[in-house]
Amino acid sequence: MRNLSNPVHFFTQQKPELGRQIAVPILTLLALLPIFKTYFTKPNSLSYSFGGDSLVLYYDMIFHVRYGQGATLHGMNYPYGEYIFLTDAQGALASLLGWVNRNLLDVSDHLVGIIHSLNLYLLPVCALLVYHLFKAFKVSPWLSVPCSVLIAIMAPQVMRLHGHFGLAYPFLIPLAMLWFVRKQRLAGQLEWRDLLVLAILVFFTFNNPYIGFGAAGLLMVVGGLAAVSAFFEKKQLRSGLLSFAMGALAMLIPFINFKLNDICTDRVAQQFGFFWYHASLDGTFFPPNSLLNHLLRIVGLEYKASIEVESRMGIGLVASLLLAALAIRMLVRFFTKKGPNLLAPDLKLLLAGSIVMYLLAANYSPYGWAKDWMEANLGPLLMFKASGRIAWSFYFTATISAVVFLDFLVGKIKQRSLAVGLVVVLLATWSIEYNLYVGMKFRKSFHDNFFEKKHEQALLAELRQAGFDASQFSSMLVVPKMMAWSDLMMGDLNWAAQFYSMRISAATGLPMLNAMLSRICTGHMAEGVQLTSHPVIRKERLAKLPNRKDILLVLGSGYDSLTVGERHLVELASPLLKAEKYSLYRLKLEQLEQTGFADSIRAKFQLAQTASPTGVTHLSFEEVASPHSFYGKGAFSIKKGENQVATVKFPFQADSAYLFSAWNHLDYSKYDMGRWKLTVFDSLGQQLDFKKVEVKMGTDVQDGWLRTEIPFTAPAKGSLKIEMECKRDFHIDELELRPLRSTHFQNTESQPAFLWNNYKVYKTAGK
Repeated sequence: MRNLSNPVHFFTQQKPELGRQIAVPILTLLALLPIFKTYFTKPNSLSYSFGGDSLVLYYDMIFHVRYGQGATLHGMNYPYGEYIFLTDAQGALASLLGWVNRNLLDVSDHLVGIIHSLNLYLLPVCALLVYHLFKAFKVSPWLSVPCSVLIAIMAPQVMRLHGHFGLAYPFLIPLAMLWFVRKQRLAGQLEWRDLLVLAILVFFTFNNPYIGFGAAGLLMVVGGLAAVSAFFEKKQLRSGLLSFAMGALAMLIPFINFKLNDICTDRVAQQFGFFWYHASLDGTFFPPNSLLNHLLRIVGLEYKASIEVESRMGIGLVASLLLAALAIRMLVRFFTKKGPNLLAPDLKLLLAGSIVMYLLAANYSPYGWAKDWMEANLGPLLMFKASGRIAWSFYFTATISAVVFLDFLVGKIKQRSLAVGLVVVLLATWSIEYNLYVGMKFRKSFHDNFFEKKHEQALLAELRQAGFDASQFSSMLVVPKMMAWSDLMMGDLNWAAQFYSMRISAATGLPMLNAMLSRICTGHMAEGVQLTSHPVIRKERLAKLPNRKDILLVLGSGYDSLTVGERHLVELASPLLKAEKYSLYRLKLEQLEQTGFADSIRAKFQLAQTASPTGVTHLSFEEVASPHSFYGKGAFSIKKGENQVATVKFPFQADSAYLFSAWNHLDYSKYDMGRWKLTVFDSLGQQLDFKKVEVKMGTDVQDGWLRTEIPFTAPAKGSLKIEMECKRDFHIDELELRPLRSTHFQNTESQPAFLWNNYKVYKTAGK
């Protein structure tokens, strides 16, 4: 082993005192214990949350480990499933535990505890890696131990323990930093342990691409900076190129795999979120519950800190002050050329690289003029929807640099008691902020784990008592509409529907037709939404089911109202169980495939008069042929921004209940389906009402188009201004306004279908 003048102890045979290496993880656990409490001793009995994202991520891993095999998550989006590495299901860990469960020992009842334990017990590893970085940068041991603990337990990844468990592994970035330092000081010497580092980076990139990119991306940037610096200084390029190659390889292996094995071809090409869930200065230095945020409010500066969780990094008051002082000190040295260089060259490179990552993660907020250019040219980089996560390396380089500067300051204080007093005050302040910032987040995060065996047995007993037999069903359908997360279609989450459907699915192995999946295929999402569409619309998913078994309909309680399509499903189904918070029904495929509703509309069409009822306005946009149209040959081309579509006057002498409807084309090239804006005016032109509705919340999908329906009151002799606000260009078609209880037919002889109340009904049965 080469004798290094400034060794990186964790990766060499030269070891610091064993006592300090033991003290760091022990102190980390002791610091975490007052906040996380019984998560350490009874990790399988608790859950951070029992709804929303957290419940999905618990459920995904449980279903895959118990019932899955291979790389497809089959619990949702039946019968297609989803490529598990493109979900938030911790694909690598779920696949590993699934293999263990099938071949070694049964872990299926302990998966929630395993998730919690890995997240919490790897935090001391993070602290130990930070400690070795301090050793590499020659920070005093008595500062290194407590500061490494504080940096680890306040890392931004810790705040994701509440739900996004695959993000809650902060050790990965310090590991990449430590490996980079070693390669720099060994001049790029190759070692067998490099394969171990690569394997860890690849595993965690498969497990969650964000956290992998945060570490591997940093290596690519700092490796590139090191290579450029070495080139101009005529030094050895090897170490910089090796670091770049390590980061690139750790990224390419998973991403080539994703590209080759993705089960879909129609995912949204540009996701919404890169320019929204970004890093920001307020989230970095004074997020909610931070000391600096509290101090700003105390002095009367009511600054509204960033509310987006992705923006919250929480450097901390102590580190922020030290970092500011360090920046001033470096500026002074730059102009005066006096004083020592406080930061080691490799730490400078790491700090510079993390700033580059931060600028990418901050995206257009500091340079908004570049948004259109970035969307047009950066392509795959913008697929990192929550871009704030890829700035997390700045937290580590900033806090480590701050402690390096503190070590320098303390060394300049000649009176030892004063130096000790300063450090004690700063560490106490840092500890108070940890308890405030992290503690406030988790103080109400102690709930029963409803996937635990005792809860599952109680649920199964309730189902058996109702005569439920999972083998009689192919899958389950959940209402109200439970579909997420697509930038083109969404649903309002009903807690009871999600909570009980996922518990039943995990306990019985019955998959869901619904989906709560990241970046879900547009076609799959459209088919899923269509299952709860108006009964006149044919359900395309039914023809793709692999068997003729019944479908279990799960209805959650506490909803405001059901759509026409959802009510129709409940009316078709046979009741199985009526519980306090949910109900179960049996749906037969033959019932869903029946075309009686459409047949009755066709019969009425044969008798219908061609004249429209009074008060109906129907815009077909047939003036210019369009590449996309819902009905006929034309459609209205919507442009990015604000679009005024139409202004309509109402003919009635009294106020009338009206219904607005229109169709938007489902184009997966880019995020956003737009927002309809309806402004209602009285007869004198005074505004009476304003409605703004997201198109993606619509429940009717037909032939690749999504319908929006908005009820409103039309004033006597009043008017309506119809606008569309959107972030991209697309097409709308068949805009209709009609009195609520009227029936309107629209027909073009050359078309194979007619429109009934703005739904397409084919003239020939079976289409």
